Amino acid sequence: MQKKVDGVANIQVIPDEEMDRCFDHEAGPWPIIFSTKQYVDARGAYFDVYNQANLSDMGIGALFSEFSVVQLFVRVFRGLHFQNPYGQAKLVIPIIGTITDFILDVRSDSKTLGQGVLVDLSPVKGIFIPKGFAHGYWSGYNQAYVIYGKTDHYSPEDEKGIYVFDPNLKWGKGNELVKSLNKNDREDIIRRDKSWPTLEEAKNRHGYLPK
Repeated sequence: MQKKVDGVANIQVIPDEEMDRCFDHEAGPWPIIFSTKQYVDARGAYFDVYNQANLSDMGIGALFSEFSVVQLFVRVFRGLHFQNPYGQAKLVIPIIGTITDFILDVRSDSKTLGQGVLVDLSPVKGIFIPKGFAHGYWSGYNQAYVIYGKTDHYSPEDEKGIYVFDPNLKWGKGNELVKSLNKNDREDIIRRDKSWPTLEEAKNRHGYLPK
């Protein structure tokens, strides 16, 4: 039974025109932004970060096998990561602080391969990221704690990535932030995330990108 309060689902889709416009819908599922209903009183606040019934109503049938908490210090970027061939769909929502989430289409047969969007997330705004998308996040000027759900377990041998500052990636409205990070915060990115291939290099590695 779907859990509701006052007839309103605790987790609901947030329509996003840029998300709808950016990604090839014919290539498979695309990311979905959602809001969480927060209940506040004198004791504090309560909100759902995961409600399977609500997610199913939103068209998200994925079942998550693992939930982790990620701590991000100030001005930290992690990404862009994905797994292939054993991919993971992901559910991402901060529980403390805010982050900017980076989502890049890496589906090799997608018309929008190499296109991405940046989405600001908070404890009342999260995102579902299906398989076939690389993902990263930027903490900005605050520390953040992030709930990170995955539909399959981490597999080191399947871990892949794309270099976030590849000039051929198309970030739409997020291009200016990416340029700013490249100029001001490039040295703060860990060595492993600097070593990922560009999209063109990844395309030339057999089986690197998911379909």
